[in-house]
This record gives sequence, C-alpha cells and structure tokens, in this order.
Amino acid sequence: PLITFHGILSADSKKTELLFLEVSGHFKADKQGLSVPCAAMSALIRTYGRQIESCKGLTVKIKADKAGSFRAEIESIDPDEKGWYAGICDFLLCGLGDLVRDYPHEFVMELKRRRKHGS
Repeated sequence: PLITFHGILSADSKKTELLFLEVSGHFKADKQGLSVPCAAMSALIRTYGRQIESCKGLTVKIKADKAGSFRAEIESIDPDEKGWYAGICDFLLCGLGDLVRDYPHEFVMELKRRRKHGS
C-alpha cells in the first residue's frame, strides 16, 4: 500500500467523532504524471482540514508540514458543534471508504475506538 490512514473514533459518542487522524504516503502517478486516487484523497483531507480549522467550536492541532503528510488531533468539541462535526466525519469516512474499496492495493485504513480520557 502506498497510503496509510489511521484514525481514532470516540467511544464516548453515539455520533461519528474522529479524535485523531493521520494520513501519510503517496500514490504512484500514471504516464501523464496524474493519479486519480491521490487527487481524491488530497481533496478529501484538505477539505476536512480547512473545515475543522475554521470551526470556532473545535480546538484542534493540525500538522501538514510536508507533502504526503497530514495529522489532526481534536482536543475539544463544543457541544453545539457535535452534530456538525459528526457530519464532517461521516462525509470524510464515506469518501475514504469508497477510495479503499476502489483502490484496495493502494490504501491501508485503520480505525479504532477509544474513550477521550484513557485508551
């Protein structure tokens, strides 16, 4: 696999709530230098990052200091934003799930559940 996706979902919430997300790697480009799965993954992850960074109800640490690398850690979620954030997470995980199904040899996707305080 060329892309690894690791996420931690809250075990405390009934809604989809990513507490941690890390994506790393690159896709192999075709003869024209293009990669459909890479473009799709980049669009999903960048949009997720922009959305969570702009939400005043989330306290988040984002690190994307090099190409092919993204990390987000959600420190807190305002109760009024939980529904909105769950929708963002559902959208992201649906899109990533589609990519994993369409390109099974290109991805490793691992999701775990944990409580916010403790493991």
